[in-house]
Amino acid sequence: MFDYKEEELRYSTTQDKMDSEMFIGLFELTKPENDIPTCVVIDNYSIHTSKITKRKKLEWEKQGIFFYHLPPYSPELNLIENKWNILKYYYMTKRNFDNTNDLELAIQEGITKLNNKT
Repeated sequence: MFDYKEEELRYSTTQDKMDSEMFIGLFELTKPENDIPTCVVIDNYSIHTSKITKRKKLEWEKQGIFFYHLPPYSPELNLIENKWNILKYYYMTKRNFDNTNDLELAIQEGITKLNNKT
């Protein structure tokens, strides 16, 4: 997730399958906590549009958190896609890792560098 206020990429890593319940749980941990209505821009990934997520969005709307879905097939409008490309091609040029721990460390170091440059 890109936090516009802090101008940084926020992330979590897992080796588990990402599903709607995990998305909801992660969003609950990072959702904006303020009295100002907030718009969250998301793509149309299936976990963002599932029945369970749609039900949860109704609760979040009561808390002043609204979602704007980007048009399908428009990665150029998705800021996070740009950030991931910068991460992959400038801060994580190595593509082969001996194990998942090395990959996770490279991701963490790359995001730290990326956040210090934005």
